[in-house]
Amino acid sequence: MRKYLIAGPARKDTAVLTEKLPKDGEELRPLRTWNRIAGSGWNTANAFQSLNMDYDLISPVGTGISADAVLLEAQKRGIVFEDLTEEIHGSSYTVIDQQGRTRSMIVPGAECVYSEDLFGWIDPDDYEGLILSEEALVYDDSGILFAAAEAFAGKLHLSLGLGRLAEPEEGIRILLSFSPVVYTDNDAMYELPADKNAGIILKNISAMTGREVLFQQNHHGVKMIREEEMLEVQPLYRTTVDRTGTTDALMAAYCIAVNCGLRREDALQYAAQYSSKVGRSTESCLPVSAYAGCREELASFILKGRKYTEQ
Repeated sequence: MRKYLIAGPARKDTAVLTEKLPKDGEELRPLRTWNRIAGSGWNTANAFQSLNMDYDLISPVGTGISADAVLLEAQKRGIVFEDLTEEIHGSSYTVIDQQGRTRSMIVPGAECVYSEDLFGWIDPDDYEGLILSEEALVYDDSGILFAAAEAFAGKLHLSLGLGRLAEPEEGIRILLSFSPVVYTDNDAMYELPADKNAGIILKNISAMTGREVLFQQNHHGVKMIREEEMLEVQPLYRTTVDRTGTTDALMAAYCIAVNCGLRREDALQYAAQYSSKVGRSTESCLPVSAYAGCREELASFILKGRKYTEQ
């Protein structure tokens, strides 16, 4: 089995739990505050690491408190960062309400600065695919990640917010043409135009591109839309503690399950269960204590087909 290439940031994230997400002008009233590591590169690499699957990670790490936190946690989890720079590393702040909904503010730094050297040694033929998210692309002023996506045309796994998909610009349309599977979630539904809804957007994107669209609904499960067809699977857990990283986990688990030989319907079922487990953690990825069972669960799921059972 060929491995996947993951490109995306990792940074220290200050998480704040609150009863409800504040509206404009409202004061934030924290119930609990803690630090963790987040970012699409980190979340996706954690999923591959927890399932003991080979991958390569391109994720620049700079200097400063945030960079030190990333490298310390990476050492504990066995994740290797090789792209070290002298620039100051960025950080983020995430507010989480008691339904698991989130709002984030990112202060970008070294983790968002990509150079051609980072991809110079990459041969797309050596990989099953490239996993990339909007979070990485939005800060890619140099166009390096866009060029990498083009090099992986036909096997790009792309995560985009619903807002980007509602009225896709030319650059987004080009990226969609590179990707056989598009991933999105319901976190940004509040940003949609009044005349748009998620169902219409997903069908339009699938019809326009002819691609599969996976829609992460968290405690409502995952939908797969493929032109006129739709498949919906239910999650293992119906209570979401924190949505941070659940779409990254969905992407990773779906790619891994397909690469292991599961039919796409079964791969979707497994990915929904795995991502719902991530949503039960406030670590923005599976905690170290949960690693041991994940690989065995995948093997068990492959043997049992659709009969997934909680370990």
